[in-house]
Amino acid sequence: METITRKSLMPRAARLLLAIVLSMSMPAASWAEEFVTKVTLIGGETYAEVQALINEYRLSGWKLVDYDLNKGCGKNSDYIYLLYKTAHYNDRRNHNYITRLTLVEGSRYPEHYTDGEYIMYLVPYVGSSHFVEMKGDLNSNAGGKYIHLYYSKTDIDDKAITDIWADSNSSNAMWITHGQGYDLNAGAGGDYIYMHYNRGDYRELDAGITYDLSTVDCKIELGNMDGIYGELTNPKACVYILPGASVWFQNVEIDTSDGSWGPGIYCMGDASIFFTGVNRIHGSFGRTPGIYVMNGHSLQIYGDGTLMAYGATNQSGSEGGAGIGGSFDCGDIYINSGEVIAVGGKGAAGIGGTEGRLLMTTCWTS
Repeated sequence: METITRKSLMPRAARLLLAIVLSMSMPAASWAEEFVTKVTLIGGETYAEVQALINEYRLSGWKLVDYDLNKGCGKNSDYIYLLYKTAHYNDRRNHNYITRLTLVEGSRYPEHYTDGEYIMYLVPYVGSSHFVEMKGDLNSNAGGKYIHLYYSKTDIDDKAITDIWADSNSSNAMWITHGQGYDLNAGAGGDYIYMHYNRGDYRELDAGITYDLSTVDCKIELGNMDGIYGELTNPKACVYILPGASVWFQNVEIDTSDGSWGPGIYCMGDASIFFTGVNRIHGSFGRTPGIYVMNGHSLQIYGDGTLMAYGATNQSGSEGGAGIGGSFDCGDIYINSGEVIAVGGKGAAGIGGTEGRLLMTTCWTS
């Protein structure tokens, strides 16, 4: 029977400190959301013409808002679709994301204008000659009011657009008059059409899963932003770090010296560890290390507390494993901050292996 206790969020202090660490150069990590970097409008007199252009954009990674923005306006109206492109990065910085969309009604539609702190730009448009001449009018060839869509990349609050859609629901839709969803077919008849978008904080961390080691009785695999705390006591438990994951420790005690398991922590590929408080990691038996770093991969270590890692000694007492590294070969180990105390088993290095390299700022070994 597997029982894993999870907390919804890491402790606030650890979360804030980890945010600082993750702004540095670290191995790749996965973030929860992608953010919009480009938008464009496609309009034309025939569906075939528009569909051909849509297919070209989608082959280049653009996402389609699959809703004709002139829907229901009659056979002479243009077919109009919006597409957008998204991207995500691991450094939690603004990579020219689109932060706002705005509708403008009227016969004046400049290429750009200023709205408070935002600089707004007319959304690019491609398609038939009339649609281009009308600069992407959302009522092109449908009569009604002139309506144009603008975007901004001005960064005000660390938030950017994550997705865009259109439907017949006016609730929480884009507006011109505050609080009233604006019909994109205004004055042209046809269906009621409303545009929506979501925004997300590109600096916000995915909190991941927090494991209380005192309740773990199985193998656990720490993914990106996952964390552990407490004392591991169950001999059936073991802790892995998945490839590419950045994880955090807070006041962790892992001692598998009863011989039930090998390394205290097993890194399955490139990994990053952030630690706070006092943490003790013990290898188990043979020549296993406290923290195993696989040959050909790297471990980045950051902290504002203490991390102690102890390698095991084999049953004969003749040879041991490194505190951090391996019994023979190991990967590269980077100690960037915090107090790290690494003690090798009998005859073994505190940190390293025959092939591993160590780069550090603060480190004690024995």
